[in-house]
Amino acid sequence: MNVKFNETVYGEEAIANAVGALTDSLESGWVVTGKETEEAEEIVASLFRNRGKAVGFGIAPFFPVAAALAEWCERRGKPKSVAVQGTAWPEHIACFKAFGFDVRVFDIDKPEDFPAISWGSVETVSSWSAPSVVFVADVHGVAPGNLKRFYEDCKNYGALMVHDASYGFLAKDENPDTKMMEYTRDIGDIVTMSLNPGKLITGLNGGMAFTEDEELYNLMKVARLDGLDMNKNCYMLVGDWRMLEVQASVLKSSLNEVPTLRAKRVSIASQYDEAISINPALNKINKPNQWVKSGMDRYTLRVPRGMKYDLRDQMNEAGIQSVMLTYDIAALEHKAVSLAAEQLPDETPNAVEWCETHILIPLHNRMTDKDVGYVANFLVEEALLK
Repeated sequence: MNVKFNETVYGEEAIANAVGALTDSLESGWVVTGKETEEAEEIVASLFRNRGKAVGFGIAPFFPVAAALAEWCERRGKPKSVAVQGTAWPEHIACFKAFGFDVRVFDIDKPEDFPAISWGSVETVSSWSAPSVVFVADVHGVAPGNLKRFYEDCKNYGALMVHDASYGFLAKDENPDTKMMEYTRDIGDIVTMSLNPGKLITGLNGGMAFTEDEELYNLMKVARLDGLDMNKNCYMLVGDWRMLEVQASVLKSSLNEVPTLRAKRVSIASQYDEAISINPALNKINKPNQWVKSGMDRYTLRVPRGMKYDLRDQMNEAGIQSVMLTYDIAALEHKAVSLAAEQLPDETPNAVEWCETHILIPLHNRMTDKDVGYVANFLVEEALLK
């Protein structure tokens, strides 16, 4: 049997509106960043608790956001240094490196170590000051209770926090001050959403970024279009990353369909929760209902640091597609320098050794009952951690 990690579902409304938006764009000649994009930006901005503005992109938001942050650092004479959550995608690291950032990785689930967790290894702390930018991605198991505390730490150290809320846009947590449940997407100086077809909220592979800071907003708008400001002055070496009108149309429809689409994902996740509760090895290190209750858009199995695991290999053998996060950062960086060398430099951090490993398993709306049952049965009977 073969269970795909992800497949996209577009509802009838999204398809009809996309066709209409594409037709209107071709007839009017206004293909990018027009009325549809402006409306989508206003809708997304309205979903945040505080006032602010959103910027739509034709690609995932991380390259234009990194470009804007590089300019922000240069204007202030701050070092282009970024601390990236150890379970971020390689794409996140690559975007910051493309604009000259010195990148280190950290484990957000140990906020008491911030910033002394070393951005890679304890030995490097003395040579690395607090970063100018911190990047976190809530898909990868960030304990929601840590997020607000972590943001306060970032403010204390004068660092901007970029929070990728793509998978946790609906996630809620209790505000320790008000005791009210609040959306965690409100936390961060810049909040990003990549809208690829695999997401619950999608925009045909576009992206959005939200901020309350007027300067950051304007910098991201400049980064969206060839680095040109309103006077056509160019001060960023970037590309044309404007959002297509058809992308904006699909995003608007996607937001309307979220309740229906998410209901099935909650049902699937509940079956996974039940399966994990039966497996002693998985139940010991994972928290049943954590992902369903928090509103996350992905189901993640967590493997503690230092624990040997062969879970993903077993899933591949069983025909279940998955994604493993927490990378061998040492290997990734070393390959960029030399593909021929056999040994890795000792000073390069290895996130696998000191961060949790997160394994994302299938959770999407095209899954059949047979698919879900097969994965759940695997979690009960075959998943072993050594």
